[in-house]
Amino acid sequence: ERRLTTPPRPLLPTRPSMSDSAKPGIHPRQGKSGTFVTLSGLNTGPSPPPDPEAPYPEAGPNGLNATCTIAGEEFPCHAFDPLTGEANCEMPALEKAMLGEGPMPIIVKVEGEVVNGDADNVFHTFDYQSPDEEELADEYKKNEYKYQDNFISRFRRTGPGATLLEEMAAECVGVSMIAIFGVGSVCTAVLTGAQQGLWQVAVVWGFGVSLAIYCTASISGAHLNPAVSFALAIFRTEAFPWRKLLPFWFAQYLGGVIGGAFNLLWFNEAFKLYETRNNITRGEPNSIFTAACFGEYFPNPGFYDVLPPGSISVAKAFFIEAWGTGILMFVILALTDPRHKIFTGTKPLAPFFIGFTVAVLISLYAPLTQAGWNPARDFGPRLVAAMAGWGKVAIPGPENGFWLYIVAPHLGTVLAAAFYDVVMARGLAPTERLKED
Repeated sequence: ERRLTTPPRPLLPTRPSMSDSAKPGIHPRQGKSGTFVTLSGLNTGPSPPPDPEAPYPEAGPNGLNATCTIAGEEFPCHAFDPLTGEANCEMPALEKAMLGEGPMPIIVKVEGEVVNGDADNVFHTFDYQSPDEEELADEYKKNEYKYQDNFISRFRRTGPGATLLEEMAAECVGVSMIAIFGVGSVCTAVLTGAQQGLWQVAVVWGFGVSLAIYCTASISGAHLNPAVSFALAIFRTEAFPWRKLLPFWFAQYLGGVIGGAFNLLWFNEAFKLYETRNNITRGEPNSIFTAACFGEYFPNPGFYDVLPPGSISVAKAFFIEAWGTGILMFVILALTDPRHKIFTGTKPLAPFFIGFTVAVLISLYAPLTQAGWNPARDFGPRLVAAMAGWGKVAIPGPENGFWLYIVAPHLGTVLAAAFYDVVMARGLAPTERLKED
């Protein structure tokens, strides 16, 4: 005699048998939906010793016939296993409402003998739609991975946290996404005119940054920017130790190269047509108009009519890049700081607002310096352009200014992080964890 309770957790049915349905104790699962009950821990008396070399036990081994009597009705039990003392009983005539009315006695018989289970065990019930034998066979083929290793599972890792290599892969993919979406929007705007106005380019770029963060944050923290990683190594050493900096940089710059290569691959014909229409020769000074689809220049070649070449000095461009990247770093630290009460419960929106910050900064400063803010997404595609025929127009650039898009963002993030920690964060109430530390 046993007690029936409501199901504390879902339970998968025992592996079905496809070929032994005629054996005693095997009852094909046919008919309409009913209630499926697993009887666990049954004391069946003497049982044959388990064979470690034996395959997964088929339904109803040894032809033992088990029945379950509840509320005065007797039902056959499928897949009774004497080795584990488990039996699955389907009771289509039992109303679900009866199962929820409280404990009910269950009498289990194996070959006509009443057996009992441990008092600590319970019955688990769930709705079950009984398929016919063909449906069982199809379902088994679809879910065969439950019973044997499959090819993909061999590459899955179940350990806690991500390894450094996995973090590097996430950073590489994230920067590639930024280059594909962001730099790709510049390609579309310049070569086809599909994006009308700077704000449309900025919005696409911002959403690209947000999507990249959403896709990688749970693995690597979604730095996706060598300058951000540099500042975090200085001011958040416990969360991001120095030993990870060079691997992260390698992955980020590699991601920029991959993203730039994809842009060249997809837009190559558009580049050639644009160069033909506008009498542009790659590698010549006038090819800066197409080279700007990969790297950044000051002033923006697309605004030469209002900001002619030479109107923005190297020093001014340097400080604009440091300034813009500093603002971005400040916003990142503020949005991810757990001490900010205004962001309680809204952390999933942080990637969106970080991307929106990038879009705002692009709309403000892109006419001046093309708004780089990220050395990897500038130098990676720029390197692709240099190898694809733009040569010295890409690196070192008309005014030898490519270096400032690498150095200035690092300076900006460090200064912004120092300002946030020394000036702004002092006014925030510490979290309980900080108090304990």
